Amino acid sequence: MVEVFQAYDLDVPNLARVDVIVANLEEPKFGLCDSEYWALASTVDTIYHLGAFVNHLLPYHQLRQANVMGILELLNFAAVDRPKLLNIVSSLSVFSKEQFHHQKITEYDCTDIPFLSSLGGYGLTKWV
Repeated sequence: MVEVFQAYDLDVPNLARVDVIVANLEEPKFGLCDSEYWALASTVDTIYHLGAFVNHLLPYHQLRQANVMGILELLNFAAVDRPKLLNIVSSLSVFSKEQFHHQKITEYDCTDIPFLSSLGGYGLTKWV
């Protein structure tokens, strides 16, 4: 992670409190064994979720498990044992260029239903 910060000429933060967990968003409990899952559930206080199955050619049903059900699994994880703050970093794929061309997009903006058909499978998983 340090190399990535350096490659973009960014200040390297203190990463002593950061643990990167390699997991599978398509699996229950992220594919972790029970002991790993419950150890994390009892010690984690904040989650930063940046994961997704990004493929702009696949249909919704092939991306749903990772991108939609994975978020539900994260929500469940955030609630078990001790409450955890969940931060989700995602793309703007839900905002069509036709609808929001050269506009500032805020967390209060919503896409119109007619634009859903133009989003493609990945965009639909982000919209859901």
